[in-house]
Amino acid sequence: MGSCIRGPSTPARSTEQPWASYTELSARSSAAGQRDARSVGTGVGLQTYELVLELTYIFQATRWLQVKPDVQYVIKPGGTGKIPNALVIGFQLALNL
Repeated sequence: MGSCIRGPSTPARSTEQPWASYTELSARSSAAGQRDARSVGTGVGLQTYELVLELTYIFQATRWLQVKPDVQYVIKPGGTGKIPNALVIGFQLALNL
């Protein structure tokens, strides 16, 4: 699921982009992955789902420069629950030459 919001409170040279992504593994895939993990001794745990919530903001700084800060919150990374939830912060710069 994804959407792009541009409203009266949003400056003309910027765009807010909230996103959400949900991935769920079927019981058959999870069981097969678990068997494979046991056979090689990794024991990664049963994978069920992963949820990512993301907010990106695109700001057109100049005609040739866009600044894109990005924040993601990942719930159940890897789908196993063995890794704690994570906050991921980053940004991109785009140059149009």
